[in-house]
Amino acid sequence: MARKRTFKVIIKLTQDALKNISSTNNWVEIPTLVEQVKSLEPALDIKFYGYDSIENAIKAINGGWIELKDEKIRLGKQIN
Repeated sequence: MARKRTFKVIIKLTQDALKNISSTNNWVEIPTLVEQVKSLEPALDIKFYGYDSIENAIKAINGGWIELKDEKIRLGKQIN
């Protein structure tokens, strides 16, 4: 079984994608965010991180890094 990579990579990639989509930190539809993540990192194999989809990995982010509401998402605190 492959060892999971650090989840911090997914948090940072998600935040970068959100910044690209919405410079004013508006709420973004999750499918739009997933497409942006894929365009930023086309070779991303989410299974290495222990998830079956990018959407599920994004929804697993907690700790205030993002805000989720009604299948929409926006930035929370940021990783530098």
